[in-house]
Amino acid sequence: METVRAMPMSAPGLPARGRQRRLRLRAGVALALVCGAVLLLATNGTLLCLSAYLGVLLPPQTWWHGTKYEVRRSALANPSLHLLPPLIWAVRGGHNGTVLSLLQHGARIEQRDGFGGTALIRASEWDEVEIVNALLDRGADVMASDNQGHTALHLAAAYGSQACCDRLIVHGANVNATDVLENTPLTLACARADGDSIAELLIQAHADICKRDHRGLSPVVIAAMYGNCKTLRVLLEHDAAPCITASDMQQAITEAARFKHDAAVAILRQSTK
Repeated sequence: METVRAMPMSAPGLPARGRQRRLRLRAGVALALVCGAVLLLATNGTLLCLSAYLGVLLPPQTWWHGTKYEVRRSALANPSLHLLPPLIWAVRGGHNGTVLSLLQHGARIEQRDGFGGTALIRASEWDEVEIVNALLDRGADVMASDNQGHTALHLAAAYGSQACCDRLIVHGANVNATDVLENTPLTLACARADGDSIAELLIQAHADICKRDHRGLSPVVIAAMYGNCKTLRVLLEHDAAPCITASDMQQAITEAARFKHDAAVAILRQSTK
């Protein structure tokens, strides 16, 4: 009687030969994924260029953010940003070469993200001066605004990018544009501790130093609230009209005292003498 040899088993119910095939398959898939990742990094954004040319929107997993990834990780975690035009992904990553490649391959310069922001608005927000220059040279709309009414100049002033503010003003940005809360770029700059140089730049471009926001607060009151003494001096020195009223000055003194900004209180009281 002929005996039948049993197939060796490496696990309950699984032949050793079948298990080896599965291991080889897994190793092949892992190798393919690693090679694909290396190829994506080596091409330095070529996939993004191709997707922009074909009008394809890529998920965030396909974009490498380089050295600025850690800084911008919080923004990328927002689910509403997961389907962005490749041009804005490149702007958010600060990848100047990729931005230029996308523009050369026909990417639409006025494409918007989930918050209504254009590439120029986002580049101004992130202080990407070279990208701002490239977009402006190719005719980006400096008057475009996002869903909150913020123009590129609003966000450049709010985030302290004097270089971007300068380039935007040179290209005709409206220094008195208002967002949905009636903020101008000047009122946003007055809320920054280092906003004096931007305030000076905006005022020289004829920004209205008495324009009030939705709360009825003028720039001098806002600067006093935050204790921004340098900005206060800039506003007071340029009040040639003068359009800063006595009630504005009193409100500014009250707000500065409420937040214990003694130096700001002293500057305001000295200017009223």
